[in-house]
Amino acid sequence: MNLSSFHKNPSSFLLVDYVYPPSLDYFNLSKGSEGDYEDTKRKISQRVLNRASLFALSFQKLGYRADSLILSCENLQRKWAKEHGIKLTALPIPHIARKSYFVRFLFSKFPKMYYFLKGLTDKKSLTLQILLSQIQDFKPDVLFIFDFHYFTPEFLKAARKYVGKIVGCINAPIYVPDRFFKSYDMLFSPFPHYVEMFQKMGISSAYFPFAFEPTILKEVGDKERIHDCVFIGGLSKGVDKIPFFEELAKKVNVKFWGHMNPPLSPASPILSTYQGTAWGIDMYKILAQSKIVINRHVIKHESFSSKYADNVRLYESTGMGCLLITDWKKNLGELFEIGKEVETYRTLDELVEKVRYYLTHDKEREKIAQAGQKRTLRDHTYEERSKKLSEIIK
Repeated sequence: MNLSSFHKNPSSFLLVDYVYPPSLDYFNLSKGSEGDYEDTKRKISQRVLNRASLFALSFQKLGYRADSLILSCENLQRKWAKEHGIKLTALPIPHIARKSYFVRFLFSKFPKMYYFLKGLTDKKSLTLQILLSQIQDFKPDVLFIFDFHYFTPEFLKAARKYVGKIVGCINAPIYVPDRFFKSYDMLFSPFPHYVEMFQKMGISSAYFPFAFEPTILKEVGDKERIHDCVFIGGLSKGVDKIPFFEELAKKVNVKFWGHMNPPLSPASPILSTYQGTAWGIDMYKILAQSKIVINRHVIKHESFSSKYADNVRLYESTGMGCLLITDWKKNLGELFEIGKEVETYRTLDELVEKVRYYLTHDKEREKIAQAGQKRTLRDHTYEERSKKLSEIIK
């Protein structure tokens, strides 16, 4: 199948994800395990709740043929290769760039070096050889890629003969050259400024926010809200969130969960209420037990914009019925009704004031939290996003 034979209305989607390796380690899913490929992938999907798996389920509900691939789980990919008679003689996937803050920082400063080295190893990459076989086996109308950094134009050219269209979703800092984007038929992003940038390049692009999966509510069940105020997310250096949260921790009691790479200073006030890491289903259980969730977007990054509300915490928090207090953004009112479905802040003092107020005004807090959840369950689910995506790609 090639682009010229692409159906006007796609009937099949293959979604490729790169699950963050620490989340696999957290659930002890990176190593060998019992069970076949499908059983192992099901365990990962149920615990990690990665985007590709959730979208695949939504597309299936809508009547499409759909499946997901988890590129970063070498154990899982090896199972597929073994079951399909593929000899494992190539190189394994290099996790160090994902696990090491120093290496990620180095590659971000010298992306040409990274992609030069990557180009040398791609042909011998175990992961990409298996992936190409999986694409050839499934032959999707749409190959949907979530981690664009991992794929060179050369690999996408090899994959194109087995697919109809290649589309990508970009929700991370951009380090790749512009030529990488030319390999896609369409690019989606939750960042409006990325969409505008791609359109100026002459690439078909559309706004595509994050989402929430309602079935998680049933999986988690009803919980008592024992945590007054929480933050769950990245706690790494290199962005402005850490100084802000350190000042916040001095003024209100916030419990922090998050991945640190590298660790914070031993003197950081955050550590006094730091609870460890929480991924996937465990993160949602904590949200179900929380009254208020603090959100803060990445501000100081050369390829991110400080203007737009665009992270997944917006939907995770509201979907689980928490009161979300997030930093004000110009497009937030298009996603939620401010003051009725979510609350906002522009300064640290305003955030402190609102946290203290809503912890002593239960009815008002619960009213906004319930309205926010209702909005998310109506407009911001994976099924709604899948419907929109299929309409755009037609």
